[in-house]
Amino acid sequence: MDSSSEKMMAVPLAAHELEDVAVFPLSGAVLFPGTSLALHLFEDRYRTMMRDCVARGSMVMAVTQSVSPGDMETGEGFREMCGVGRIVSHEAMDDGRFNIVLQGMDRCLLEPLAMENSPYMRARVRTVADEGAALPSDMATLLSCASTVASRIKQEHSGFSLQIPAKASTSRMADLIADQLVADVDVRQRILETRNVKQRVQLVVEAVGELSAVLLHGSARRDSWC
Repeated sequence: MDSSSEKMMAVPLAAHELEDVAVFPLSGAVLFPGTSLALHLFEDRYRTMMRDCVARGSMVMAVTQSVSPGDMETGEGFREMCGVGRIVSHEAMDDGRFNIVLQGMDRCLLEPLAMENSPYMRARVRTVADEGAALPSDMATLLSCASTVASRIKQEHSGFSLQIPAKASTSRMADLIADQLVADVDVRQRILETRNVKQRVQLVVEAVGELSAVLLHGSARRDSWC
């Protein structure tokens, strides 16, 4: 997370910004707080969504896991827990498509709003606070494991670098490591949905440990986890 992202995170989402939020359903992505996500909007309804965001001056968007086609009017088919972020940049292309970048701000719960004539889902958003705390030993284990995996990745991809701000909180550190090292979308979603920080750290340790074993032996042998 660079300095501009840190500044963005320092300004919390205001209550009025969360009353009517555009929701982008996406089966292959999870937006963690403190991370950025680049999106390409090409479907007509999401082009409309982005034009409406610009017109309303509402630069807040939620990204939720789409689990089935569902009913857009009720919000069925979507994960209730998701990530909400600010649109920090957007580019309108000549053919109407958009490239945008979201800065993840919070975990949140969606309360779908009546669609009326809107072709895309909108929701009232309730941010979700962390619960509990991880022990220093838990974080030491996570950092050791993540550093080991990052070193192994760097051997194959010299440009890779694990980005963790020195002053990141335990919660933020777990999210940042998960975002950079955990690829499985179901595991990412489970980490996102885990409110208890100690349990979240443990989930990330397990996921990164499995990756370490795969990188070392080609399989997730538990006896070889970092």
